[in-house]
Amino acid sequence: MNETVDDYEVSPEFAQLLRRAEQMLSKMGLDLKFVYDLSDGEDWGFILKCLSILEAAMGEVILDRCFNNKYALPRDENELSKIVAKMSLEGGTGKLAFLRAFSLLSKETVTFVRTLNSVRNRYAHDIRLNTMRLEEVVDGDTIRSLVRVRGIYDATTTPQQLRFFISFGVLSVLWELHFRAEPKPTILTGGLSTM
Repeated sequence: MNETVDDYEVSPEFAQLLRRAEQMLSKMGLDLKFVYDLSDGEDWGFILKCLSILEAAMGEVILDRCFNNKYALPRDENELSKIVAKMSLEGGTGKLAFLRAFSLLSKETVTFVRTLNSVRNRYAHDIRLNTMRLEEVVDGDTIRSLVRVRGIYDATTTPQQLRFFISFGVLSVLWELHFRAEPKPTILTGGLSTM
């Protein structure tokens, strides 16, 4: 049975994806409207905003799940936040490597984020590209990597549809971060608990 989300009828699975993405966004002081509004403006700004959301969410998860447990020594949370904020996205000590090591991101999601970051780097390091559409800046294989549903992108895909597919990819990464970062219930002698 379908559910209604923002006056649209959607499948229960899609509604769950939106709810979990919204929970992850709320930790950063954002809401789904921010994601809905991503497609306003030029493609370079759209890509930059998408990656900014993901980097902020990754930082939140690193702080919350990797450094915040009952066995951790007392620490300066503000200082730790600054350190995580300065972590690079890629590389052996970057956010992606860290989250992968803690099994908080799938290989497919890491590939999606890396691809998005490579597109962002193309735009960021050549300001002349700021008015060019995404399809003019990167090749079809790169675009297909950003469209997380196989076979959905072809020559007839409009720029607006492409932005929707990438936005959906961002929402699915937020869902995955939220889902994998949730404390898992464990059975203890005294009953059900969370770690």
